[in-house]
Amino acid sequence: MTSPPKSITVCCPNCHLYYEDWWRPSINYSLDHFDDDYLESASSSTCPRCSTKLRLGTLENTGDELLFNEPSWEPATSLDYVQYYDIEGYLFNVVSTRYARDKALTAFDFFSIVVWKANRAKSIVARRLLAHGGGQENLEVAVASLMAAISGAKEPRERLSVLIKDWGFRLPMASAILTVLYPEDFTVYDVRACDELGGFKDANAADFQTLWERYSAYITAVRNSAPEYPRLRDKDRYLWGKSSASQLKADILASFRREVPDAEA
Repeated sequence: MTSPPKSITVCCPNCHLYYEDWWRPSINYSLDHFDDDYLESASSSTCPRCSTKLRLGTLENTGDELLFNEPSWEPATSLDYVQYYDIEGYLFNVVSTRYARDKALTAFDFFSIVVWKANRAKSIVARRLLAHGGGQENLEVAVASLMAAISGAKEPRERLSVLIKDWGFRLPMASAILTVLYPEDFTVYDVRACDELGGFKDANAADFQTLWERYSAYITAVRNSAPEYPRLRDKDRYLWGKSSASQLKADILASFRREVPDAEA
């Protein structure tokens, strides 16, 4: 017989999201004439966050033999454009998880980080990558080389050094890249957060040792802010959101007559 549908809680093996779905543990083709789309839905699940496809393990009676499909999963290979619309969600739910698993990124995912931090900087970053080490073949090769160097570094200081000293990035962009790759260790260095914290605008120093010391102090200050939010990434969001909201309120009171400089990312 075909078992009735069962409500289940699924833990995505790729991004670790828990979500609700349904499943038929067994299907008898000789008794029930379901179409292919229904059979696919009854025996599999797709993560709503990262689009990973899971085979749930269903016993199938074809009338001639019993087949058991082993549970398995495969990461999504196509881009979900609705998911990509929320680019920050895409970066921290998909790209961060992908890097943790593979220690590598495609040029598309890498430049999604760049666009998220400062869209106007993408052509500058591309030229920097292609020029590194006497010239790279293309951006896919250049990004692969950079990811290998970052993942090969053992400590946070070394990882930041790879981006700043070896590849010529400045702290705002370097910290954004590392925040996506290592969200528990890094936070984005941003002028809005500096304003809320009351300092640290000197962290983007020319001397790397000084830069590392000031940026480390900046991370500590972010960790100590907004105690109601335990995650480092949420603390950074809180500081940015507070600064942005305060600026908008001030601009409304001034009827937007005050010119606000566009801070370089």
